[in-house]
Amino acid sequence: MNLFSTAAASVLLGALCTTALWAEQRSTQRSQQEACMARLNQLSKSTVLYLSDCDDHYPSAMKYDDARGQYRWNEWHRFHPRVYDSGWTTQVYPYVGNQDQFACPLATRGVLAGTTGDGVLISYTFNGHLHHYDAAGVVNPAELIVLWEGLGSRGVLGYAVSQPVLKCAGKMAKGACRYVPSKSPSSFLFKPLGTIGIHEGRINVGHADTHVRSISVGKGDWRTGDPFTYDKHGNPNGFWSDGNHAWTFRPEYDFSESGSPMTAPFQPTPVVK
Repeated sequence: MNLFSTAAASVLLGALCTTALWAEQRSTQRSQQEACMARLNQLSKSTVLYLSDCDDHYPSAMKYDDARGQYRWNEWHRFHPRVYDSGWTTQVYPYVGNQDQFACPLATRGVLAGTTGDGVLISYTFNGHLHHYDAAGVVNPAELIVLWEGLGSRGVLGYAVSQPVLKCAGKMAKGACRYVPSKSPSSFLFKPLGTIGIHEGRINVGHADTHVRSISVGKGDWRTGDPFTYDKHGNPNGFWSDGNHAWTFRPEYDFSESGSPMTAPFQPTPVVK
């Protein structure tokens, strides 16, 4: 074999190795996405089981501070399997049974500032419009997102949050914080912690009827379900709103694509290391 043939063979071998590696990576990514969807599906089914035991009302999106007479609407809540009133993860957990179900296998580990960084990894978020909401009020269960990858590619150890969150600020009676279409309390989203399109430009979402699908993100098209708006560099800089509430998460919305959403800014996100 001459020098030219040897060089050509080396180039061909390198190309074949690169192709094989790319195919293996794609296969791994797809299997991880499937595992992620399976976990989200199980979590969605567990939420429906919760509904059947709780008069068809969704779990708590936030805690209530009895001492202060206020909702802890802008805080992240500690997952504690033995303290029922500590947010949606704790309330749904008895129906889940496996703490691994709260995070996508692809999610990286983040630590909330001021915490010890222990506990279960949580990367899925709950639609906070459904805080104690009657499931009978959901107009289109096949389209309404209940659980989703609202933090992007990063999870947080030991703490959960809702996306969006109702802004139930100030003194308020326990039980008074409820979603009301086009009225206060308004809602907001936290800025995601990691890459939005965790699955090659897509994210997984779980609907009220428990089916799970992936939606395209990064282009800011609210008609395809993308809840975010983006700057010129493609970074999320806000979310679609009807002026009071996050657009695609409204339980009374029929998803007919009618109306004209406006943009709204993120709520400042706590520091996650």
